[in-house]
Amino acid sequence: MNLAQAIERYPAHLGGRGISVETQSKYLYELRQLSRLMVNTDWPTYAALADWQSSFPALTKTTVHHKVTAIKAFFRWAVDMGYITTDPAEKLVVPKRPKTLPETLTDSQVDYLLHKWEPYYMKRDGFLIDRDKALVKVFIMTGLRRAELTALNVGDVSLEGRAVAVRSGKGDRDRTVIIPKNVIPELRALTQRREYDEPLFVGKGGERLAPNAINEMFHRKISNALGRRVTPHMCRHAYATYLVNRGVPLHQIQTQLGHSSLTTTQIYLHATQREVRDSMDVLDDLA
Repeated sequence: MNLAQAIERYPAHLGGRGISVETQSKYLYELRQLSRLMVNTDWPTYAALADWQSSFPALTKTTVHHKVTAIKAFFRWAVDMGYITTDPAEKLVVPKRPKTLPETLTDSQVDYLLHKWEPYYMKRDGFLIDRDKALVKVFIMTGLRRAELTALNVGDVSLEGRAVAVRSGKGDRDRTVIIPKNVIPELRALTQRREYDEPLFVGKGGERLAPNAINEMFHRKISNALGRRVTPHMCRHAYATYLVNRGVPLHQIQTQLGHSSLTTTQIYLHATQREVRDSMDVLDDLA
């Protein structure tokens, strides 16, 4: 079993652990990149991997963290499978990720997207205007991840129960997300007269809307409208920050977001505390 063959077998292991297809693709990308660099050896040595890690001086610590974490996990698995006897990545040091607060949308930007934003399309594609406006509203009002939203089927939406069933979310965890009343009209329009197993959001040809298509829409339509880079995940951050600011208990927000740990959810509490500290700077005028 050589390195390239082991890499191609790795996705089955990841899938068995409940790792999403999107995350599997990211791991495979890193491993295949590494494999191309190791053309002169079957399996790399620690020295070769150390040289590989030192070749990223221009990358952020977060990016290197993801790369090294993926590589170390793969080689641990290779040892467990008996493909190699020693782990050449064992001594690689994973850089700590800087504790950065999530980038989000301002209240005025959220208000604009919900009530004033009007995406432009050619007349023949006019139906995409309502689709995009509904998509953005669902993002902001539910905090769903991009992959979770694109995986939704018509039958996952319960208008009577005001809920969306998220199946195989991050970590392969299912959950139910409560939806506010003001997003019901958009969801009703998306679900009426459609089959239970049809994708909720579709492209021009009626196919399931792909995550990359959503990225493109955010880049071309929303980022240009707001004059700043906007991603789908920023809608999720805006959703969580809004709930924290309104006093919703963290454990309830954790459930809605699908976080496995409350620690992950607490970062939004830190973000709002920073805003409070910044606001309190006005008291300096009293000194």
